[in-house]
Amino acid sequence: MVCRFVLALVLVSAAAHAADRPPQPSQTSDPACEWQWLEGQGVGLWAESCKLRTGHWHLTWEHEMPGFSLWVDDQRQTMVMQLFTLPVGASINELLPELRSRALIADTDDCVFQPASVRPVPRTIQQFEIKPIGEALKKFEATPKDEIPEPPCGDYAWSTHGTRYFQTDLRHPGKVVYIDEGQDGTFYDPRTITLTD
Repeated sequence: MVCRFVLALVLVSAAAHAADRPPQPSQTSDPACEWQWLEGQGVGLWAESCKLRTGHWHLTWEHEMPGFSLWVDDQRQTMVMQLFTLPVGASINELLPELRSRALIADTDDCVFQPASVRPVPRTIQQFEIKPIGEALKKFEATPKDEIPEPPCGDYAWSTHGTRYFQTDLRHPGKVVYIDEGQDGTFYDPRTITLTD
């Protein structure tokens, strides 16, 4: 009797947890790919595991970041999603010193958060990009038109090639998600990022 009760609790808990997930995306980027639901510390998402001629492309959770990185076989490529925390009620601007100290963005006051609209999102969600102002903007604008400029504010900032942004959600105060969609995709669906408390 006790065993049946425990089993029932486990099944109910698993069903409730699965119900919190967004639907699995309907299409993969390649027939050699399959969708997998991945979870880390307080975040989950749908990602593809692809066994291509170039290797096994997949996402892996990195506890020390914390976040998901893209790998090909046993070679780490890049961070594609990273979770940051701030005191509840703090402005997203208070994340700038940490990003600078970790060399994720340029160490200058000329790189700041600006509101962004990468795609339609629920009203509780806000999106931001780190963009150049002042001297950083002037230097970027002086780049010759026939050159592809480096991201003017660093790896985690806005760029002319690739899509990188930060996202907050009023339903999960104190959490900020960095999202890198790459230029040609990064084997996950950023629309399925799900935060848990």
